[in-house]
Amino acid sequence: NTCATPDASIIEAVMSTSITTTIRIEHGVLNPENRLLYHVYKPLGRAVAIVDSKVEKYFGADLDHYFSTNGIDLQKLIYGGDEADKDIDNVEKILVDLKSSGVARNEPVLVVGGGVIADIGGFACALYHRNTPYVMLCTSIVSGIDAGPSPRTCCDGYGYKNLYGAY
Repeated sequence: NTCATPDASIIEAVMSTSITTTIRIEHGVLNPENRLLYHVYKPLGRAVAIVDSKVEKYFGADLDHYFSTNGIDLQKLIYGGDEADKDIDNVEKILVDLKSSGVARNEPVLVVGGGVIADIGGFACALYHRNTPYVMLCTSIVSGIDAGPSPRTCCDGYGYKNLYGAY
């Protein structure tokens, strides 16, 4: 809906956005026979993943095995997932790494981790090229019931909790 004054010196437009989030509970996602991630990333030929450093330590080999078995290149971008890591500096690092990796605007980023990675990875995707999609592979209760399924993402800044945020 757009309106303008007769001389077009003022133009007013009403815009709205709707956000759809699909939540799927799935066990054995990293079993190479599970096709959930395959169907998302095989057509792209690769997956760029934002991964919690602790998850990398315990499940990094499983991630590698899943994607290599399915013939999909995997590029892992690894970040700290502690509460102290939930700041704008780390979001900026993620943004630069996504750009350096050549992630396209509509290429779904795989975010793997707990609540902090869900927040900063999701927020970086919201900022990157004005809302790049992402797939959240939750690894904690917090990310599974709070940060992961919610379209709200955020990070801390200047000593304030959740100062920056997006949907």
